[in-house]
Amino acid sequence: MSKKITLAVLFFVFFLGFKIACAEVLINEIKYSPTTSQWIEIYNNTDSDVDITTYKILDNSVKTGHSISAYNNGSNLIPKNSFGIIAKVPEDFSANNFPIFKSALNIKVSADNVVLKNNLGENVGATVIIDGSATDGNSLQLINNEWKVSLPTPGLINKISIIVTPNTPSGGGPILTSSPDISTTTSSNNNDNVANSLSSFSTSTIKTKISVPTLAYARLPIKFQASTTGLYGETLHLGKYFWNFGDGDFKEQVNQFGNFTHTYAYPGDYVILLEYYQNPYSEIPDTVNKTNIKIIPLDISISKVGDEKDFFIELSNNSPYEIDVSGWILSNGIKQFVLPKNTIILSQKGITLAPKITNFVSGDEKNLKLISPTGEIISDYGVSILPYVAPEVSQAPVSSIIPTIENNSEKKLDTENIKVQKQAGTLPKIQIQNKNLEAVAINSQIIPETSSKNYYFPYIIFGFFLVASGFGVYFIRRKNILPQTEKGDDFEILDE
Repeated sequence: MSKKITLAVLFFVFFLGFKIACAEVLINEIKYSPTTSQWIEIYNNTDSDVDITTYKILDNSVKTGHSISAYNNGSNLIPKNSFGIIAKVPEDFSANNFPIFKSALNIKVSADNVVLKNNLGENVGATVIIDGSATDGNSLQLINNEWKVSLPTPGLINKISIIVTPNTPSGGGPILTSSPDISTTTSSNNNDNVANSLSSFSTSTIKTKISVPTLAYARLPIKFQASTTGLYGETLHLGKYFWNFGDGDFKEQVNQFGNFTHTYAYPGDYVILLEYYQNPYSEIPDTVNKTNIKIIPLDISISKVGDEKDFFIELSNNSPYEIDVSGWILSNGIKQFVLPKNTIILSQKGITLAPKITNFVSGDEKNLKLISPTGEIISDYGVSILPYVAPEVSQAPVSSIIPTIENNSEKKLDTENIKVQKQAGTLPKIQIQNKNLEAVAINSQIIPETSSKNYYFPYIIFGFFLVASGFGVYFIRRKNILPQTEKGDDFEILDE
């Protein structure tokens, strides 16, 4: 009896041990070229979900291993009998439905080894030798327990795909012949995926997608971004983009396809055209895409403020669409308040900001401005405030300030008082409200400041003239008298 029990135990241990040896988490595919977008495909060949974030990827550049983390707050798990992708740039796979993880991979293009270690520090599966054979858009794949070079199949069963001719025939795209070579990790669902993948490869082309809003405001920066996929659905990170924004401006991006901003100065409908060149030095683009964007006027302002008891600030949006004013600034040159993120003003509506939130007080409205995140002044409330006018001047009629000549009145301007006020800088500004007053009538009433000094001048001249006339008469009469006296000298007086 004990002999039979021993044989049964040995049988179960043998077959259970075989199953355990075959059921494991393993590296199924590696794409290490280009180095900027490396990724590793992991296959969970077990009957339970695996937390891959407890594992590490080792290569020759890192002895302790690269940690693995979930992408975009996703799950840490790779489901049983399923694939997962560990990527240097996980955004390349954001449109796929398999689990995506992030790791700082640094695999050498040649003369490197890649190993997967579990949470116990044990090597999982065999060491993958990188010999530089999987370049030019290819990947290294585990097919029938052998590592072979083929076109990438992320999230799908590995297969051999051979490009028969690299040139494009006259009838269409490149001719491909593919023969699926299913590894030991096959399933009926994966066979369907392979067939679908092959049919898509035969009709694929280079495609460029433009990411930009269809509606935006003038004078505000707009975020632009593009992505390009290759012949086999892979994301392309190298090449050249040439953007034409339709407003006379353009931009080139070479081997760096990050997002950027562009600002339209005026409202209107613009056509955005994007060319992609796989070879940055080529003169013929590999693909061209275009889209339209509508730019509408920016009509937002500081519409109202409160008084010293309740100094609120009201912002109004008079445009036909809502607007996000996150990061906009209210400033008076000394104090400022930044509107928090996700602050939205609805179309034809406004928001009122309390003084306990902004810390502005009465008097700050003189220099109060609304400024965009780029530093452009969108609304200046101080401009709308009327300048101060003295009450006695503004209430007095024009006729009392500027007398006319026609009535020949005896009213005179107090020139001495005007002179004193002018020197002290306190002379009030005279507002002329009757635009029909004649310039001649106004100018004729202006009394020069020197008129008082020259008042006696005519009398002095007249006195001088009288004195001069008197002297003239005196000398003329003397001239006539002197000769007669001299003639008397010719007579001799005789004594009788």
